[in-house]
This record gives sequence, C-alpha cells and structure tokens, in this order.
Amino acid sequence: METQYLTAGLPFPVKISTEPRRSSRVTIRSGEVHIQLPNFLNEIQREKNIQQLLKWAKRKFNQLEISPKKQDGFYQNGGEITVLDEVFKVVIEQNAANTTLSKLNKREKIVTIKVAANAANQKSIVQKALSRIFSIYSLSFVEQRLHELNNQFFKKPLGKISLRYNHSRWGSCSSNTNISISSRLLLAPKEVRDYVFIHELAHLQEMNHSSRFWNLVANAMPDYDQKEQWLDTKGLNCDF
Repeated sequence: METQYLTAGLPFPVKISTEPRRSSRVTIRSGEVHIQLPNFLNEIQREKNIQQLLKWAKRKFNQLEISPKKQDGFYQNGGEITVLDEVFKVVIEQNAANTTLSKLNKREKIVTIKVAANAANQKSIVQKALSRIFSIYSLSFVEQRLHELNNQFFKKPLGKISLRYNHSRWGSCSSNTNISISSRLLLAPKEVRDYVFIHELAHLQEMNHSSRFWNLVANAMPDYDQKEQWLDTKGLNCDF
C-alpha cells in the first residue's frame, strides 16, 4: 500500500492511500480526510478521483464539525433513544446507595437508570449503563442475524459473538473466528448494521482488505459503498 499526504491550501489534512480495492472511498475522522484509491487507476483516473472526493470532503467537513457527536437527550430524564429501530424512554432516578442500577422493561420499552445522588459525572454513568443494558438486551438478536447472514452468503465456521462498547471500530473478526460488534451499531439503521455484519463475516474467509475480500462483500451487498458513506458521515451520532 502506498500512502501520501496533502496539506497545502486545504483546511484539513488529507491522507491518500493506494491499495487493492474495488472502488474509491473517502472518510472523515478526527479532522482528517482519508482517501482510499484502487491500485489499478492510471494517473489521469487517480487525479480525477482525488479531486472529486476532495470536493465532497470540503462540502461535508464543516457539517461534521458542527454536527453533535452525541444527542444529549439520552442523558436526561424522559429522553428517548432508538435501539434496533425501537424507541425506548429513558427514566433517570436518584439512588440512595452509592451504586448505579439499571433495568429494562421490554414490554413498555422503558429503561430505568438509578444513579447515586452524589455521582460526579451523571452523563458518563448513564452512557455506560445504557450501553451495557442494551448490549445484554440485543446480543441474541446480533447472534441470530450474524448466523443468518453467514448461512446465506459465507457458510463458514463462526466462533463466539460479543457485543460491547467500542468507539474506534464498528466490529472486528479475530483469527479464531470470533466476532465482536460495537454496541454503537445498535443505533444505526438495519441496512447499515447488516453491512457491518457482512464486512466482519467476510473476514472469516479473507483476513485482509484485498480485492478478494471486497468481492465477497460486494457479492453479499452490492451497494455496500453507500453504507460505508453513511457510517462516515452520520456514524458520529451513533453513540450512547
């Protein structure tokens, strides 16, 4: 893989990578624009792709800078959170004991979190409680959906499946076929969740991001690029 950096005349740093992939891609993370180009492009095609993607990045950059990373309503009593396309009401109460307690009423779709009255950082405590309780609630769904997609497209041995909070990655697949999914993905639309599931399942066959890997992903989801773009532009708001 070849990598170069651009800075001159731009309001943000740009990293350009040339690698074995089917199509060009641009992502914006932590104030940096990352352009990924297929290695089969000639110089004219390469420059055209870079300019098109930079044009898109310039339009999106300011929007992302002012876009809220988290919806603070999650942390307020009476707020709402959408998990697996279902809306849950968040009830926050004070707990006399110096502990945090959380309970999910599946039928009424209410999650109750009792926070110690002297808690220094209620927002962080509620965040962790929401992630933990919805990870427990959603694990069986994630397991079922991964097995469904694996049986449909890959038919590979699948190890342990886990669901836990991870801010830097949407999912991962280990060499011993264990798949871990970030609880943040529970807040994304169904088709985006399926893309991440398919992406990690494809690693059961190709533990890399080669053209063979992307062919597997495309065979299962031809419009996967659209899902990647959604994660790049709106994924910041998928957080507890």
